[in-house]
Amino acid sequence: MNNNNKNLIQTEEEVLRDYFEFKKTKVKFKMKKEKVKKNKPKKEKIVFKNYSAYLKSDQYKNKIKRKIKRQKKLLNKRNKKNTSILIKTLLSQPSKIEFKEIENADKLYVDGGCSNNGQLNYFLRDMVIVVTDNKGTVISEENENGGGSNNIAEIWAVKNALRYCLDKNIKKVNIYTDSENNIKWLKSYKVGEKVNNRELVISLLNEILEMRKSVLVQFLWVRREVNLAGHYIEKKYKL
Repeated sequence: MNNNNKNLIQTEEEVLRDYFEFKKTKVKFKMKKEKVKKNKPKKEKIVFKNYSAYLKSDQYKNKIKRKIKRQKKLLNKRNKKNTSILIKTLLSQPSKIEFKEIENADKLYVDGGCSNNGQLNYFLRDMVIVVTDNKGTVISEENENGGGSNNIAEIWAVKNALRYCLDKNIKKVNIYTDSENNIKWLKSYKVGEKVNNRELVISLLNEILEMRKSVLVQFLWVRREVNLAGHYIEKKYKL
């Protein structure tokens, strides 16, 4: 064997030594880069004077937009066939309440107001209760002195509208209200423990429930500026 060939042959120790040196160099190349921490500027907290100022701010509008996006994603998952469902989450619009109009039915608008609504003395408040047809003609106008609230006046107007339907032998009617509270009460017939004059509200709801046995009725929410009964109260009573 030539001397050159002898130099090429490695012992086991030399082979192992070369192998481990190769491994070390390989590990060095695979080292992860250190993450550089980015110093993000801290957001300044915006302080609002009151809650109404917050509702008018861009911060609140962006919050509503994010909420609508989340709801759209949920609806798209649940309703893959129909992705064009309208999401009604406006600032003053009732959430999770959607009713359809009854076809070929009469239309009535209801509204109620209470002067001195914030008055702690309950008996210093006065209510006005109005029902109009779809042309704005006043069908029923009632004044209740010595008690009440805006919510009670609005549910009272619903009762008067149904009473009108029974008197005129109307079998189908769509009743429009701008009160979110009205819609919730008429949907669930549940009244909270802290509601002003709770017994009166329960009695009104019981009367409405009894009259609904004779009249096919649908309750629909509309914006304040669309409510014809509300227009009449604003002009005459400035409420």
